[in-house]
Amino acid sequence: MAKKTVLQPQWKEVDPKVVIGGLAGKVWRYLYQQSVWTIGRVAATTGLPLQVAKEQLDELVKIGKVDYLEKSIYNEPAYQVNYEMTEEEKKSAEECRKTVGETAGKIWHCLGAEGQAAKECRLTPDLIYKKIGATKAYTGMGIGWLACEGKLRMFENPEGKGSKRYGFCLTEIEQKIYNGLKK
Repeated sequence: MAKKTVLQPQWKEVDPKVVIGGLAGKVWRYLYQQSVWTIGRVAATTGLPLQVAKEQLDELVKIGKVDYLEKSIYNEPAYQVNYEMTEEEKKSAEECRKTVGETAGKIWHCLGAEGQAAKECRLTPDLIYKKIGATKAYTGMGIGWLACEGKLRMFENPEGKGSKRYGFCLTEIEQKIYNGLKK
């Protein structure tokens, strides 16, 4: 009987700021495009005549609900919602930032504890979230936080699917910092 050989994944290092930032950029552009409206777009969406749509938008500018943009992504004047957060929304956002920061710290410690082994096994997001006990969403945000701070090395396995496509370990400098804390 022939022996099966298992191929090891061909990991290659990628810049996490580019990979993670590129995806975030797509989301940001989508959200930005949805929140900026030209007069024509407002008129078409609401069924109002152009002049009526402009008058109503100008009224919303006067009362501070909408901002007028001389230049927009549409290369013409546009309007953008001026969204003021409630105290409850501000508190929720602060709690979210705190949780993401704490999760980033747990991820940093998890990757540091793996040490040199992480360079070989490159922990995937699924492994990380299971090891630290966080949700997948907060794990992803924590990874993004560490990537923005330049504390991660990121590797891609082109044959990997979903969360098994990327693996992470600390940069050499961060690993030395972690090792120094553990002495």
